[in-house]
Amino acid sequence: MPQAPTEAWAVVLAAGRGTRFGGGTPKQFAQVAGRPLLWWTFHAFARHPELAGLALVLPPDMVKAPPAWLASVGGAGGAGGTVRLTLVAGGAERGDSVWAALQALPASAVVVVVHDGVRPCVTPVMISASLARAREGVGAVLGRPVADTLKEVGDSLEVRRTVARAGLWCAETPQAFPRAMLERAYRRAREEGVAEGDCAALCERYGERVVMVRADGPNPKVTGADDLALVEAWLARQGSGGA
Repeated sequence: MPQAPTEAWAVVLAAGRGTRFGGGTPKQFAQVAGRPLLWWTFHAFARHPELAGLALVLPPDMVKAPPAWLASVGGAGGAGGTVRLTLVAGGAERGDSVWAALQALPASAVVVVVHDGVRPCVTPVMISASLARAREGVGAVLGRPVADTLKEVGDSLEVRRTVARAGLWCAETPQAFPRAMLERAYRRAREEGVAEGDCAALCERYGERVVMVRADGPNPKVTGADDLALVEAWLARQGSGGA
């Protein structure tokens, strides 16, 4: 008999307060192309046909009173045409939020793809490519080879050495894993008091196999206010305004 598809869920992390962003609004809720930044990220996952559900990690106060736009966002997911949505209260650190989301997933979710809520330019190809590797039993990190010359500098900004970039990649999200692998890593980290928010780094620490997946286009992370213009231009180029 043909094997049933492996059920996959997404975890979108959007519980941060954006202290480096400035202003009174957390960066994931800043307006970009006429909508909250997080709307674009959420929509990319909510309409992805390989996903059965999505755990959206928000600040605890917003879980009690979620943004109104969540009620109007859906898509063609793996569960009867509409992705299932679970709201999760974020923790003090990124790792706490990932762990909380893992505990909120249904038992049927055996593959998990984790993504930063402030990377709204993620494409269906990026999500699918990451999921494909995770279904093979390995961790998968979206990224791209380092293109710039790297310099190691000291506290006074004096250059200590030039770092060879051969074999170096920039890591991004989405990152996808067999759920059991990710839970093993975070469970051990919590038992040992290890504070590591990056999912792939934690899996690597505990000997799990992790591979890179090359990004098929720009996938910037909004860190400061200047990043919003870059993201807005990219979204406009993709013609995503009414999606």
